[in-house]
Amino acid sequence: MRAWRLIAPALIVMLAVAGWPLGRAFYHSLFQYQFTAPDDAKFVLFDNYVALASSPSWWKAFALILGLMTVALICQLLLGFGIASILRSVVHLRPLVRILILVPFAVMAFGSAFAWRDAVSGGYLNTWFRLGEVGDTSWGSLLTILLSEIWRGTGIVALILFAGLQSAPANLLESAAADGATSWQRLWRVILPAVRPAAAIAIVYRAVDSFSMFDPVYAIVEPNSTSELSVPSTLIFDTSINRFEIGAGSAMSIFLVLLSGLLGFLFLKAFRIRRAV
Repeated sequence: MRAWRLIAPALIVMLAVAGWPLGRAFYHSLFQYQFTAPDDAKFVLFDNYVALASSPSWWKAFALILGLMTVALICQLLLGFGIASILRSVVHLRPLVRILILVPFAVMAFGSAFAWRDAVSGGYLNTWFRLGEVGDTSWGSLLTILLSEIWRGTGIVALILFAGLQSAPANLLESAAADGATSWQRLWRVILPAVRPAAAIAIVYRAVDSFSMFDPVYAIVEPNSTSELSVPSTLIFDTSINRFEIGAGSAMSIFLVLLSGLLGFLFLKAFRIRRAV
């Protein structure tokens, strides 16, 4: 009971801040409502949701964001684990390195997207890997979005995994080495089980965050409903801002929140950690 009293103020503030806009969005989603004709709003109940559920463009955008999220997450975990392992061995410069690896996360997503776009379309990446005209195609745009997302999220994943590595018992590692365990055996039997809870947190956090990706896609691809690289967030922007269809855009927003919540719930269930006593 005492725990509930402690977290109640934070929960109330969170519900007040998030509940009002979500409630307004849900209310507008029940109407066929255009911003340019507010007096002609028509109550349609769940028709906007039915139309959205049968929309090929929406599910295509959903599949694209799932693919981007999966590839970016795998790369962030691999790179983050490597950085965390290096960070563990760095003692004197550890505070400075912690700050430096968070710099990409602090940079505006638009800025990183533009920087990677220039590198892929005609910069050093184009020269090194001889991308040629690929940088100016949809494949080049897709590569730019992925690189931007990986670059921004790897630092925070590395810090989370580093915290997990700190829980790996040094005496157990020494005992395993004394018993003749190889480096791979120590990694799979000691280090990875210890870092698993932190990895679960990093996966859930970055997956849900990447699922609502908007800035790099908006910076690279003009948002519209016919674009090959549309994601749910850019579809919402195009529907609500470019075409002023507030009802349909609100339904998309609520649908995206529900899908994000479902995704987070599935990840939490999949990575539930049970401690052995």
